[in-house]
Order: sequence, then C-alpha cells, then structure tokens
Amino acid sequence: MRLTFLREIRARASASPEMDEAMACDSLQPWFVEKNYSTFARLRSLQHRASAIAFSTMSLPRIWWMDSEAWTSLNYKGNPIAFSDVCLIFQDVEQKLVDIWENKVLRGLQLRVDYDHILDDPSERNVGYSFMFDPRNTCFQDRACLVRAVVDGKGGFSKFLLRYQDELVWNRSALRGWLQDYAEMQKLLLMRAEMLSGAPSRGSELTAMLYRNTQAREVRNLMVFGKHLTLLGQYSKMTALTGRDKLIPHSLDALTSDILIQDLALARPFAEIAAKVCFGNEEVTQLYHDHLFVNFNKAFTSDDLSAVMAKHSLPRVQYALTINPWRHIQTAWKRKFKCAMEDIVEMDMEDDVDSLQAGHTRATENRTYGLSTHSLAAAAEDVLPLFLQASVGWQERCQVMPGGTALPYQQARSHLFIPKAPATTTRTESTSSSLHNSSTSHALDDAMVDKIVARVTEQLAPMLTNLIQGLASKTRTTSGEHPSDTADPAQGQGKGKQKETMAEEEPPTFPTSLQESGAIRRRVTPAQDLPVLALQKMQMLLRDDRTSWHSSQQRDAMVAVLKREKDIIVILPTGGGKSMLAIVPSMMEVNMATILILPLNSLIMDYERRLTAMKVPYQVYKSGQQLNLQDNLVIVSADKSQTPHWRLSLADLRRRKEIARIIMDEAHIPLIAKGYRRSLENFYEVRSEPVPLVLLSATLPPIFMNPLANMYRLLSDHITCRRSTNRPELTYILEKMTGESDSQSALATRGIQIMEEQAARWGSKDRGLVMVPSIGSCLELARDAGWHHFVGNRETMNETERQEQYQAWIDGQGSKVMVATSAFSTGNDYPQVRLVLHLDKPFDMLDYIQGQGRAGRDGMPAICHTLVPSRPWKESRKEEETERQNEQAALDHLYLYGSKRCLRYGATLFTDGMGVGCHEDELNRRCSVCKSDPDHRPQDIRMASIPRSRGADAEASSSISRVDHPRSFSQAARQAKELRVGREMGNLGRAQQIEKALQTVLGTCCICLVLGNVEGTSRAQHDLTSCPKLGSFSVYKEWRQNLRYRKHHNMICFICHVPQLSDSLHPTFTRAQRGRNVGCKYADVIAPIAFAIFHHSSVKGRAEAYFEVDWAGAGAFADWLMGVPRGKSESNLIDLFLWYVETELQ
Repeated sequence: MRLTFLREIRARASASPEMDEAMACDSLQPWFVEKNYSTFARLRSLQHRASAIAFSTMSLPRIWWMDSEAWTSLNYKGNPIAFSDVCLIFQDVEQKLVDIWENKVLRGLQLRVDYDHILDDPSERNVGYSFMFDPRNTCFQDRACLVRAVVDGKGGFSKFLLRYQDELVWNRSALRGWLQDYAEMQKLLLMRAEMLSGAPSRGSELTAMLYRNTQAREVRNLMVFGKHLTLLGQYSKMTALTGRDKLIPHSLDALTSDILIQDLALARPFAEIAAKVCFGNEEVTQLYHDHLFVNFNKAFTSDDLSAVMAKHSLPRVQYALTINPWRHIQTAWKRKFKCAMEDIVEMDMEDDVDSLQAGHTRATENRTYGLSTHSLAAAAEDVLPLFLQASVGWQERCQVMPGGTALPYQQARSHLFIPKAPATTTRTESTSSSLHNSSTSHALDDAMVDKIVARVTEQLAPMLTNLIQGLASKTRTTSGEHPSDTADPAQGQGKGKQKETMAEEEPPTFPTSLQESGAIRRRVTPAQDLPVLALQKMQMLLRDDRTSWHSSQQRDAMVAVLKREKDIIVILPTGGGKSMLAIVPSMMEVNMATILILPLNSLIMDYERRLTAMKVPYQVYKSGQQLNLQDNLVIVSADKSQTPHWRLSLADLRRRKEIARIIMDEAHIPLIAKGYRRSLENFYEVRSEPVPLVLLSATLPPIFMNPLANMYRLLSDHITCRRSTNRPELTYILEKMTGESDSQSALATRGIQIMEEQAARWGSKDRGLVMVPSIGSCLELARDAGWHHFVGNRETMNETERQEQYQAWIDGQGSKVMVATSAFSTGNDYPQVRLVLHLDKPFDMLDYIQGQGRAGRDGMPAICHTLVPSRPWKESRKEEETERQNEQAALDHLYLYGSKRCLRYGATLFTDGMGVGCHEDELNRRCSVCKSDPDHRPQDIRMASIPRSRGADAEASSSISRVDHPRSFSQAARQAKELRVGREMGNLGRAQQIEKALQTVLGTCCICLVLGNVEGTSRAQHDLTSCPKLGSFSVYKEWRQNLRYRKHHNMICFICHVPQLSDSLHPTFTRAQRGRNVGCKYADVIAPIAFAIFHHSSVKGRAEAYFEVDWAGAGAFADWLMGVPRGKSESNLIDLFLWYVETELQ
C-alpha cells in the first residue's frame, strides 16, 4: 500500500507544475498514516492486534528432555534424539566431505594453497572484491593450478580433453560428472554452514550467499575476521521498517573453513570453465562466478538444504533433521549448555548474541524455538560477548575443531579435537555481560521476582492442564506389565458425534517429582471385573440389556485388549463382534486414545454410520489436522497411517494423552493388496508408538498367520483368539454357465434374473448386493439394470458420489440392489442383505469369502449365489506365495472341487484350517452341492490340486519368514522405525542416483549422445524433432506410444518416465495434471536414450548381455521396457537408462 501511495505522489507531482512531491505527500498523508479513518489504518490496527497475539502466545512444547541433568538427550515431537548421535552426524559428513574433495574434486592430485594470515577489508564495496582477489593475499594469485592439471591430464583428469580432427575438445560427459561431484561437496559445505556455525541461518538466506561484491549486493557474505572465516548474514526481514539490513556473523568451523578456501582458490576457477562449456548459459556461469554455494546448474534452495540434512541425519538419529526441526532442537541445546542452575530466570530485556545470530530477539527465541517444559519455567542464559565466540562455543560442544584456528583441514579433523578443561571459576559479571549497557548485575531484586511470577502465571495458566497430561503420558510405563486403567462412564445423550457425559474421575494424585517416580497413580480395575464392565458397556451402546457375548472367544479377546499386555490377533466370523473390541475400550477408558486403522473407504463410512447411531464419540483423521483430546476413538485410513504427518500428529497426541493401543481392522488386506496398493507395502510402520497392536479379521487362513505376524512385526509372545467362521444362516449356491451361453452379456442377463426372482420375496428393509470383478462391468450392469453402484477408484467415483450411492441403497431409493467391486466386499455391515451374488470370477478366495460375509448380518437366512463361466481362468503367476495361494484356493474351490464337494466345507477349510460340512449341524442351511448329493462326505474327497509354479517351501525360504520378532512394545516400535529409516534412506539414495544421471545428459540431444561418434562432439543441443540422426520423428513417436505403464509400476510420470521418489526429482503428481503436459524438465531424455540404444548395434548388444535378454524387434523391446522390473526397481526403462549413463558414458 505504501508503494502505491509513493507512486501516486510521483504521479501527482509530475502532472501539475504547481505541486511538488512534498505537497502531494501532504494531500495523501491522511490515507497512509495510522489513527485516521482509512483502509490503511484499519489494516494496521488488525496487524497490531495479530502481532500482540503472536507475541503473547507461548508455543506448546515440541521438546521433552530425557536427561534433565547433563541435557544429553531429548524427544522432539516424540522422536528421541541424543546429542552424541548429532555429533556423529558431523563426523560422518566430515569424512564424506574430505573424501569427495580429495578423490572426486581433486581426483587424487596433491594440490593445496597454503596461507597463514588472510587480509580482508570489510569496508571495501568495489564490485568483484573478495579476500580472494585482494592483492595483499599473494597466496591466491595463482588460481589456475587445477585448470593446468586438467589440461595436462594429470591424476584422474586424463579423459577430460579428447582429440577430434586434430583439435582438442572438452569431454562434456566428464565435465558434467565432475560438476555433479563438485555439487555434492557444495551440499556438504552448505550443511555444515547451517548446522555448525552457531545459531542456524535462514535457509533462503544461506543458499543465496555471495563470496564477492556484486553490482546489486555491495556487501559480500564471506569475510575474514582475524583467523575466522565468517559467513555474514544479511537479515532483511525488517529492512522495510528499519531502513537497513541486519548483519549477523557466523564463524565456520576449522575444517569447513579450510576446504571452502581451498575450493575457492583451486576448484572454483575450473568449475566456472566447466559450467560455461557444459551449459552455455550466462546465468549459470554467473552463479559459479559470484555465489558461494552452487548446485550443478542452479542455485540451492531451502528444500535442497533440508534434503541433504535429512539424508545424513536419518541414519544416526532415525529422524530427518531438516531446517525447521534443527532450529528448534539446536536452540534448546544451545540454551541448556549455557545455562547455570543459579540463573534459570528469563530476562527478555537481555538480547544475547545467540538469539541475535538467529535473527530475532531473546524474547522471540524463548517464546517460540526449542521449547520444552523446562524452558517454559522462564530460564535466562548468559550471553557470549561476541558473535564469533558464540559460533566457537557451539562447535566445541559438537566436538569439532572450532573456527579461528586457520589449520589445514588434515589437522582440523574431529578426532584430533581435544575438549577444553571445564572452568573452575564461577562466571562473573564481566564474562556474562549483556548487549544492553544497563545490565550490570544478575542479582534479582523483589520487583523482578514479582514480575517473573506474574509472567509465568500469565503464560502457563492456559496450558497447565495439557502440560501435566503430557508429563503423565511420558512417565507412564507402556511395557504392558500393568492392568488396564479403566473407568465406567455414565450413559450420555445426544446425536451423531456429540460426546457422552463421562462419570467424574477422581483427581489424579501426582508424586512429588514426576520424573523421579516414573509413573502416575490411577484407579485400577481388577482383571476379573473387566468382562462384566465391558458387557455392561456393550449393553448400553446397543440399548439392549439382553446383549451377551457372541462367543467365549469374543470375551477373551475383549479382556486381552483391555489388559494391554500383548499383541493380539482376533479372528471372529462376520457379525462376531470384532468392532466392539475397538469401540468398548474407547468408552471405558478415561483420557486414553484407541487408534483404529481402516484399509477401505467403505469400511470408514460404515464405522461412521454405526458410531453415529450408537452416539459414540470419535474423530476421523484428515491430512494436516491436529487430533483433539476429547474423543478417545481415533479413526485413520490405512493410506494416511503411512504418512509422516500422521506419525507427527500421533506423537503430538501422545505428549498430551496416553495411547492405549493401535487396532487394525481387516488386518489381512495389506498382506494381499501389496501388488496393487503400494502404500500398504511397508505396513509395519503402523508400529510408530510402543503400544499393543490388535489385528482384527473375519477371514484369516492359517497359511497367512506367519506372514501376517512377520509383516506387522508382532511380539514373539502374541496371542490369537480364533472362532470358526461357519455361518449357519447362509445358503451357498454355485452355478456355472453352459458353453453356449458363456458370454459376459449372458452372465449379466442371468444375474439380473436371479436378483429379480429373489427381490420379489424381500421386505422393505431387505437389500441385495452384486459383486463384479471390474469397474467397467460394474458401471455397465448398474446402467442396464437400473441399480445403484459402488467402486473404489477415485477417478471413476469420488467420495461424495460413493456416499450418495451408499445412502440411497440403504434408504431403498430407486432400487434395493447395488452393484459393487471388491472395494465393497469388506466393510459394509448393513444387517439385512438377503442376497450376495458373485457375478464372474472373484479375484481370490479371501475377497470371495469377504463378499459372501456381507449377507445375513442380522442372523436371518440369506443366500450367497455364485455365477461363473464354464471354463476356469488361468493359474496365478503372482510372485508372493500368499497371494498365489489365495488365488489358487478360489480356483480350486469353484472349479477343481466345484459341485463335487460341500461349499460350506471348502470355505471353512480355507479360513479356519478345519472344514465344517452342512450335514454336521442341523442349523446349517444346505448348500447347492449338499442338496444334490446329501450323502456325500466332503472330508473324504481328495483331488489332485492344479499344479503350482512354486513349492510350498517358498514361504519358509523367503526373507519375510526370517523376521526377528521383538520382545517388547518399545523394541517393536524401535524396530519399525529402523526399518522405515532404512527404506527412506534407500529412496533418497535412489532418487539422487537417478537425478545425477539425468543431470549428466540434460541439455543435449540424447539421440546424438548415443549415436554420436566422439563424446565431445555428440553433445548436440538441437530439438529432438529436428535431430539429423533420428531420421523420421514419426517412427520414434509411434514406438514411444508403446510405453504404457501397468499395475506393477507405481508413481512414474508417463511424459518423462521419471519416478516420483522425491519432490526434487519429480514434483508430486496431482489430479489436475493428469493427461496434460506439465512441463517435465526431463521430457526428452529417458525414452530417446532407450530408442537410440536399440538402434546402436554394439551398445544394444552390450545391454542385452548385461540384462540377459534378447530383443527381437522394437515391439519386443518396448514390451521388456514395460515388463515387471527386476527386484524393487521402478521400471526396466529406468534400469536401462542408468546402465547407459553409469557404464557407457564413464
């Protein structure tokens, strides 16, 4: 707004010769000053109010100190971090940095610039000035040492120049490879500058630093003060108000200082030449000329800095210490390392150097950064007298050689660092002086004490309850050795998600020292009373005093869930009361959260419907949402439970409220869905908290038990509660089409006929379900028959449409029948489904039985009718043993045995390991086989199984069967975290490998690159459509159309063929981008290289030998590229591309 007024002032002054700028300003002044009735004044008033709220609001603690004496370990958002591990990060980076500098940048050459005392003139403003170019520093006058070594082909630079037609030409591939290695070194230097130079700089400022004066920036960011190589931050956040930038010095540690000086003196001149040759872009060349840190062909960003920090912190602390977490964590340690016990009083009027070095006041730091429950007590620290000493003090704490020593990097290694002996004298006023001249004493008078007490009371009163709950949550034991902590809340009234009125709980009694006691006293419910209290709660929820346990297995499972002593697997038939194992504990326990993970949207919808009807308080986690403290039952989808934000939200909840357990309903789905739902591949990650895991399923065959326990990393002594899945009220019918009417249309016609015959007998609340194997057949049948439909694919049917169709089916609007895919076979618990019709072949046995389980939930007779073609489908070729056995079981059940064996017996034999025939209980309704052959004995029927491609021993020999099961909840959570970190590290490494290869060939015609004769001259930079070596572009375009990704591929861009492993490699795909050219920067790289490889006979031969294939033609070549990739690779196309870049171009 002020700029607009300035423009208007200039316009008025120039428009009238009688008005100058002062007069124009006076005429407009009422509209851009405060305390006048104007838009500007109102906005400023709101801004002042917002600032007042921000300055008076104390952030909730993100940090919990594990060691409150030496301050060596803390929890950040629930993630334990030890200072010793942080020091190991710096040692790892140091080793990597030295290795890259010596072996990849210098390529083994023994080059060095020796210096003793570097002269620098901080007041020099001439463009281009740097201490590197100060004539007094004669040691830097010869900066062409490395350039001469490259030209002479010394060391590892022998192939950087090639002779072509009697001329020397640059080998651009070698230059690009060297620039990538140089960028890796720059990343490590940038990381050490952020983490070891004292208080962290802001990422956007650090990545844009200059090492010499420029026309736009007269003050460079790299200076030498004494023997300190110093980064001079120019904090410009308040420039508009103050009229000047704030200068913030940071001293670099000794090793970083020396390598950075060697880099600028030796490597940077050659880097400028290499960049000019490779990119031919003036902007890129200027980056190398002026910027302190350069990322290959672009400037670094904050995301780049966070990525390298995450890469090197994950292996040591199992948490990604990116810019924001590091700012909080380092501030907390910085405060504690400087704090003495006699000075634990906050004094916001004293701005210490560490706070100013971070670019804010001490009050801002204490209010926002590095907060824990200890710092909320308003602790004040001494300040180091100088900015550089602040950096040195932090470096010494981190056990690295501090700045100001001017040592060669070989002598500045961390293993040579000798910590200083602790001071024996107490700190005096002279050594802990404030930046304010008025602070001459640390003695506190009565007025100051009163002020502090008032401040603490004002700031802490609103959050005191949450803090105590956080303390209680942290100090409770979670080893499972205690009885359940339950209460019996009174019945409540209300609708939907209104909260029940809970019985008043006795106030908790805390010991004198929470940290010394290690536990909080609660009322304890005797174990023998748990079944009685749980049954009473079920009766209240169902509003039926006659409600009893469905089975002894349900009762035993409920007691085990409430005790929280072990992991539990619960297998109860459909309608057997599994859901109560999640609902009842959340109602019985006070201030304890039950996490319920649901793998299907239809299941979430059904739970919401039932919980609303029972008036059970619950909350459904949404992305980016903070969990509330009021609702004990927390529902989260399986996909969202794998996201980092969910883990942070859950850790945040645990600080404020105890997590009692994690329950996974339909726990078998991640086991059988890995082939088409990649988000469920690493489902052990649900064990992010050290609490019991409860797995629920209605159909869990014995052959799946070990793989399930391995996948979830269950405790070695987990318990299983299993009940027979036999459903006496169900009638099973198998019908096969005849050969003459075996078409899809005939199946649909017969299916409509069956449904209409049964629907004529239904009451007003009875419903029918038709299960089909594909989305296309679902939509077509629903349209032809006028039925409702339900599919899980978000592109075909969004969440609102699913809700509308589901509700219309329940209400009987238009039709009582719904056609659905397998997305609906699990999770729908509408009680009065009278007929479930399976039309065509089911995917597998579990999916088939789950779909049948939707029938007769009210316990009344229902029919499960299966209508299949006359001929069986092909044998399964799945790689996973469990998936293959699952598909094979459906094939055997419907075709091998088919009408020869009792259908009830076959289904229960698969799910329970022990079959139950229709004739074994008079309550069992007879299946179609038993009706036609009532005297047959199903247990006597043994038929040769359809041959399988693998033996039964495959599972025992697989890696998943060799899981070392944890023995405690803490060990289980730690093991899951280690596996997750390992996977994330693998993804980071893979993303960097692919990005490095892409950058190696970016900016050149990839057809010419492969088919060119000489490496140095094959770097043509013309457009792909005009490539002279391509011949006909239409031929390439026609071949490229064969590159269509399939189900075994995941998150690969169909434009540039780059997998979405990280946002830096490829931005996250969005629905709005689907089918559009989103400007992929690698659009003409991977596919053209593959096409050129196929047309280069010698390269093609080497590739066929490497991959052990034979590409007979272009079509076969495209089929192989889109085939099932080897191991855990993203695609064969990516593997071929990496092979070429890493093998053929080196």
